[in-house]
Amino acid sequence: MRVTAFTPSIARRLKSLCRRLGISDVFVERPSDVSIIAVLGNGALDAQALTAVCSSLNHNSIVALVKPSETRLAAVKYIRILSEQYRKAKSFLFIIDQERDELSSLKDELHSEVKKHFEVINGKWTNRWMKCTCRLGDKVLTLWLVINGLDEFSWRRHSIEDHMLKAAMSIGIRVEGDDPKVVWEALSEEDKHKVFA
Repeated sequence: MRVTAFTPSIARRLKSLCRRLGISDVFVERPSDVSIIAVLGNGALDAQALTAVCSSLNHNSIVALVKPSETRLAAVKYIRILSEQYRKAKSFLFIIDQERDELSSLKDELHSEVKKHFEVINGKWTNRWMKCTCRLGDKVLTLWLVINGLDEFSWRRHSIEDHMLKAAMSIGIRVEGDDPKVVWEALSEEDKHKVFA
């Protein structure tokens, strides 16, 4: 898959990341069409991680990333806004960090927030993600809801950094601390690059 970004600051970061990783063909400047719109409920690291994943998949589809000014659950409404603005888009991905929230409560809150904006036809949580079918007027959409974090770590909070640090450990990078965001930021740029590569 290739990526683009509707948010200018994210576009600059992704373009730079793709250039550094030698995958410049993955970033699309002005796409004519997108397959999936990904709404990021947290930070730019989610966009970078998603770009790295997409680069290893087929390059026939384009994922457009959006980082709304509002964060966390308040960003859910942008799925509706974008679905109305991009009428051809039928698949949406919403990614949020667990942070310090209790996982089952956050799942309930996220599902409730989606119900405020869409008629949910079906959907069931599987650990940290849910695929649900929703209706908005005469349009039927597929929503993928993802809560970042790994239960295997007993850190103070859970986020996309959990996944990045697990990848770092798998290639021999030493990580220490109890806050994944702080630990990730403390890694050298060289180590971070190794994780993405």
